[in-house]
Amino acid sequence: MKKLHLAVSKDNLRPQLQNIQVKDGHVFATNCHILVKFPINEVFGENSPITKDDHFYINGKEWGKFKFYNAMYFTFENDILCAKDKKGNNLGMIKVIKENELSRPFYDCNVVIPNETKETVQLCQISFNHELYYNLIEVFNFDTPLFNMNFYGQTSTILVKSNIETDTRGLGVIMPIQINFKEDEKN
Repeated sequence: MKKLHLAVSKDNLRPQLQNIQVKDGHVFATNCHILVKFPINEVFGENSPITKDDHFYINGKEWGKFKFYNAMYFTFENDILCAKDKKGNNLGMIKVIKENELSRPFYDCNVVIPNETKETVQLCQISFNHELYYNLIEVFNFDTPLFNMNFYGQTSTILVKSNIETDTRGLGVIMPIQINFKEDEKN
């Protein structure tokens, strides 16, 4: 399963980003530096009780605390998501949050995901925090260690996906760091 808690914000000034979003058949988590998007069945399993019509939020800290990423399967009743181990024992239960219960709206994550049909560019230099990349890869928890990074411009988000063309298990985004070297040289 996915260590989604590694992609959510720990910033109390952005409480909505401390949550994992389930919407339109996908699961999103972001801290504004990285973003992950997975199909529901990649997070909750092939026999997921979560449907493409469900729309709710899960506290990211609780996802990590109860080790939901170790779940073999989930149950979902009366707004309670329960993670189960292979013997059917409870790992933990989380009451999901409905959109009207959020103090601020969650961001539209699809806006920052680059259009893959857009032409990639070759860059001489781009800066990003390598620790963000490692966190992103740990969230993926795939059996393949190789990922492609697609660059669409100096200030555009960086798309991270499995290097297997047909792999649709999810994608990640890293926000680039814009450094103005000419300004730095003046000082």
